[in-house]
Amino acid sequence: MKKILITGVNGFIASQLIDKLSDNYQLYGLDISENEDPRLERFIQSDITDKAELKQELRDYNFDLVIHCAAIAHNDDNKFSEEDFFKVNYQGTKNLVDVLEMNSDEIEKFIFFSTVAVYGEVDYNGVVTEENEINSLTAYARSKYQAEEYLINSDLSYTILRFAPVYDIDFLKDINKRTAYNKKYNFMLKIGRGENKFSFCHIENLKKSVEFLVENLNTTTNEIYNISDEQNYKAVDLLNNLKSFYNNDIRVFKVPKFLLKFSISILGIIKNDYEYYKSLYWKIAEDNIYSNQKIKDFGLNLDNNLYNLLNND
Repeated sequence: MKKILITGVNGFIASQLIDKLSDNYQLYGLDISENEDPRLERFIQSDITDKAELKQELRDYNFDLVIHCAAIAHNDDNKFSEEDFFKVNYQGTKNLVDVLEMNSDEIEKFIFFSTVAVYGEVDYNGVVTEENEINSLTAYARSKYQAEEYLINSDLSYTILRFAPVYDIDFLKDINKRTAYNKKYNFMLKIGRGENKFSFCHIENLKKSVEFLVENLNTTTNEIYNISDEQNYKAVDLLNNLKSFYNNDIRVFKVPKFLLKFSISILGIIKNDYEYYKSLYWKIAEDNIYSNQKIKDFGLNLDNNLYNLLNND
């Protein structure tokens, strides 16, 4: 039975992977704080930003695969600085790669969880594929892409997964942002006619993708894949489905595109970060569609979708 190290096991996504893989693999979990999940063969408590500690804690283990989920992703309360993102997402990944390279002949694959944010989430001209230019604008995206580059240049065999915003029934924060849903004041925003479309990633589609990679190591070596649902989501339909899911009494305010674009542009100038605020506009008002065709070419079916989830189908 293959031995798999999963980092960040206290997080939402890694905990879901344990549920998917625990029946067929020996799972070892790593995180900075305690975890008592009985499905883990062993839990390793370590801080990936401390290379010496990480090396010490992993010294007696040999793994067949590594699934690296540990990261800082969300910064809704602005509690993380740019330095924090790079310390965890880049330096933490670098430390893990450096330590594991010592046993690189035994590790069949390092699966790295990255993000479609590395493409910039702005000024797209059609559907975004893995061949699109990299234009990382946020600290999160820049730190993830820098980690990708370090892994690519290491001696480890790798697969990089760039996920569209991931969701589940109890994890809708990235979905809510696309309608500017405000629970406290009970409103959403409809931008323009709501014709723009989004790509998201159902947690079950994420788990399917990882399981497929684990089962097909040789065919996916040293490759990068976008992971998203087969269905794309039109903004107006997304708003209506979320409105029904939460509360049909939610107020919907219509905002002309030009007004939002102008307001965010002014804010970007004031904050001296025009490109970042431009991407905020793009993420809610323009098309953000990411092709999953490269991984679908293997016959993988990523048909779980948001509307079935919300409607309990």
